[in-house]
Amino acid sequence: FIVQLVFSYDAKVDNAPSEDETEALVDSAKEVTPAPVNRTGLHIYISKPTMHLFVVNGNDSVVFSCGIACGIRKGDKTGKGDYRTPEGDFSISGMFNSTDWIHRTRDGRAVKGCYGPRFLRLRTGRFSGIGIHGTNAPGSIGRRASEGCIRVNSANIMTIFNNYAYEGMPVVVSGVVFFWER
Repeated sequence: FIVQLVFSYDAKVDNAPSEDETEALVDSAKEVTPAPVNRTGLHIYISKPTMHLFVVNGNDSVVFSCGIACGIRKGDKTGKGDYRTPEGDFSISGMFNSTDWIHRTRDGRAVKGCYGPRFLRLRTGRFSGIGIHGTNAPGSIGRRASEGCIRVNSANIMTIFNNYAYEGMPVVVSGVVFFWER
């Protein structure tokens, strides 16, 4: 039921928050907790090749999916500022209301709303400031548009936050197509 789409590479950054900026915002933010819902056994799988996020239950059944935007450059993240989304087995280490976060653009403007209404910080090990978040640029979904984070439409980040996400939730970010996408 998943249709694989081919997206063109677009090297343009549309107000993408930097890793340092994201890390500073997360460090100073207050965590928020979603309403209690049974989230036992849920995992997030992110497919960079198909630009999709999947919430999967313990039986490997997809219970929610949506499009994403990821790092501008293809491949696994190797260093800070390389515009790649890290690949691997991670977990959610914090859940934040990012509605009022301000992003400073390269030309010095202060833009509110770049992160959408929620930010799910990922524990990636080597890299800080990486997360799954909403966006004020819905046209970026389906494209390589970020500096490393995973963007979803703001309505989708609220669905993920309210119904599925929990601190410690496993998140797999892959550079290959998952079996249920074939």
